[in-house]
Amino acid sequence: MQSTANSTVRPKTVSAAIVGLAMLAVAATSARAEEVEYRGSGYLKNFTAACAPKGYDEPVFVNAIYRPRKLGTNGSGTRLSFFLQPFYAMSYELPKGRLGKRFKKVVGGATGTATEFFSTRPRVRLTDANPGRINLKTTSVTLAGQIDNFDGIKGCRADFELGLNYHP
Repeated sequence: MQSTANSTVRPKTVSAAIVGLAMLAVAATSARAEEVEYRGSGYLKNFTAACAPKGYDEPVFVNAIYRPRKLGTNGSGTRLSFFLQPFYAMSYELPKGRLGKRFKKVVGGATGTATEFFSTRPRVRLTDANPGRINLKTTSVTLAGQIDNFDGIKGCRADFELGLNYHP
């Protein structure tokens, strides 16, 4: 059987198209196979009197990272971290589930000159979130909420307001 120019080009063109589609699928899967996080800034404020002995009484500017559950490789938990000036960070993790209007017990800890887990079990809730549901196309998020036993201080409650953008 003789091979014509068209019969040899067509299989190569189809093969190239299949390889191209496969590479595109792998690239799309790789983009989703990363942790999805939102970074931004905002304020911790409206501290209760129990917060004052540790110096919390005025609004505090913070940088923040938010990792919602089940996006990319984030897993089944939700994480929210605050970075205070000059060298202090605290993080709150809900091991399973998403934060909502009701307070949920979270694991909390901080690092500065030492690293510790808070012995007073913190609780976190969202009072406002926009959008209400985050997906892989969400580019920005605003969050407002409250933290009970903030920074490991028994009876200390702090409000937060954050503006965050998707960070690849």
